[in-house]
Amino acid sequence: MADALIRRFRGATLWILIGYALFICARVLWPERSLVALGPGALWDDLVSLAGACYLLLAGVGSGRWILHRLDVRIGDLSLLEETLFSLSLGLGSASLGLFALGCVGWFSPPFVIALVGVWLVAFHDCWHVWLKSLGDALRRFIPWWRSCSLLGKAAAVGVSFIGLASLLNTMTPAWSYDALMYHLPAPLRYLEAGRLVLLPDMWQANGPMAIEMLYGYGLALGSASIAKLIHLTYAILLILATFAFARRFLDLRMAWLSALLLVGIPIFPIWGTIANIDMAWALYEFLSLYALLVWIESRESGWTFLSASSAGLALSTKYLGLAGAATVGITLIVWMLFSKDGDWRKVARYVLVALIFGGPWYVLNLVRAGNPVYPFIWGGPGWDQERLGYLMTYLRGFGGANALWLLPLAPIRVFTNGSLFTTFLSSIEFPSPLFLFALALPFTRPPRILRLLAWVTVLRFVLWGIGSQQTRFLLPLFPALAILSVFALSRLLDLVDSPSVRRIVLPGLLGGLLFTSAVYQGVFWTMTQPAEVIVGAASKDSFLRQNVTIYPAQAFIQESLPPSARAFQMWDGAILYCDDRCVPDAEQSKWTQMVAQDVTVEAVAQDLHARGIDYLVGNLDSLNFFLRHDPKGIHTQAVYFFLRQFRSECTRPVFENDKTVVDRITCS
Repeated sequence: MADALIRRFRGATLWILIGYALFICARVLWPERSLVALGPGALWDDLVSLAGACYLLLAGVGSGRWILHRLDVRIGDLSLLEETLFSLSLGLGSASLGLFALGCVGWFSPPFVIALVGVWLVAFHDCWHVWLKSLGDALRRFIPWWRSCSLLGKAAAVGVSFIGLASLLNTMTPAWSYDALMYHLPAPLRYLEAGRLVLLPDMWQANGPMAIEMLYGYGLALGSASIAKLIHLTYAILLILATFAFARRFLDLRMAWLSALLLVGIPIFPIWGTIANIDMAWALYEFLSLYALLVWIESRESGWTFLSASSAGLALSTKYLGLAGAATVGITLIVWMLFSKDGDWRKVARYVLVALIFGGPWYVLNLVRAGNPVYPFIWGGPGWDQERLGYLMTYLRGFGGANALWLLPLAPIRVFTNGSLFTTFLSSIEFPSPLFLFALALPFTRPPRILRLLAWVTVLRFVLWGIGSQQTRFLLPLFPALAILSVFALSRLLDLVDSPSVRRIVLPGLLGGLLFTSAVYQGVFWTMTQPAEVIVGAASKDSFLRQNVTIYPAQAFIQESLPPSARAFQMWDGAILYCDDRCVPDAEQSKWTQMVAQDVTVEAVAQDLHARGIDYLVGNLDSLNFFLRHDPKGIHTQAVYFFLRQFRSECTRPVFENDKTVVDRITCS
């Protein structure tokens, strides 16, 4: 028996599988260090995060390759890069569905979650073993490529490497971004504690599609939030590679490199990639669904429709906004079939079926447990009446200037001139690339048919963005297409210049300048957050969080100084990851406003708070300023005035205060 197993799992494969078992045992023996710990335990945690992420990626690429090859998906010629893109994204999606199944049957606990990844590693070892060999062969060709690369190319490679290394190191710090602390990490943590997927009405974001958060649950089962950040960074890298692969297939190698560099040259892009959000995964799945559909239109290889449909389904299972991407691709497919001579509507039916298999489970779950497939949107559900939902929609529509649709044609300019109306955090650099504006010149450059299709689909997706919440971050699925279109348009415009040297230098020079700017911002960001000491253990997580998470000092005070029965309500702030039950977060970020609207006197509001069991109030200046910036109806402004001018002076006493946060005790009965 043992000999048979050794023959089946031989060489490096056997050692990798043994390594996973030993890795899990070591993690159990030496768990994640505490928030206040110092010393070399930090390096062990870093190693666990890297190893845990690598094992998950191996399991993902193995299952993805198995799906492609065992189901006889006919794709035609597929480069190693394209096979890696679709295999890894599809495999990680299938792993998330496996974890979803565990959550449905009540087995979403650390032992089962860790075991599932182990089962994936064993079951698909043949597939990921072959992929590792192919990857090794590709890496051996790096040195000849480097020697033949131009000086400009080498400089770009150095810049990208610097940004990549800085991004990798930034993933080793404790989670600090607001959305990650509000629901991307607390939600799977709640699921792990409950052992199943539970409805969380007061954390409304945790009730939508949560495919990527299921993967984050694997990292949290190992005690590591950094694994979640590494997964998100992996999706960011895949998004860059997908941009390169698309341009390489339909244009040429030079434009492929330039398009990829344009993404890396957006200062906010690498920073987005290093936080424990899910936007990079959502953007990748949306772009891959469009990528595969356009390849099918050109090649008519039926396997590409499967890849497009499965990617669209995984976008649906990642975020509600995936509905807009699926609608965009679906409309494109239907319109193409209407004008196609050999249109077969059975292909559309199969497309929808595959998309629903990969994306439907979350919506079915919400229909069963909440009576609303898109809970809590449209018609609400448990704990969500229309009034409460109205406050949430007012906030979401407050981006872009009161959701002014008549201004939508000007939005490509306004995101630069009025950027604060569209931004969420790090607003000083939360902008798309200014070179994206050259995509507007595409109609004058005689693009090939595939780029015309890409442009029309991008316009349609932009319109759907304008109908929803006009946040800059929600434009991320358009970034790859905009990079390709703008590089092509700018290149064609430069062809009109007589000087060959100008044509050859201007575009790489522009992108090189943007890449340099992005690298500089990485250095600035490194200086702001100061991650080096916490990565090596010279500083504690506690000190890092006190410096980088505004509300954390108040939460630390609450847990250190207040009794276990205390309840402190965080006004306009939903960050909860680092606080226990003594903190009462506001994930919808309007509860105080709702209370004030219903109870217009100090006594009535105090009575309402008492009925909710709240005896402390937490104010966060950064959160407050953010919501006042996105308050088109002035409802939050009125609630702030009521608190500052009446309630605080008449009914509270400060017990903690620093330059950004305050904790007040409610004194009136």
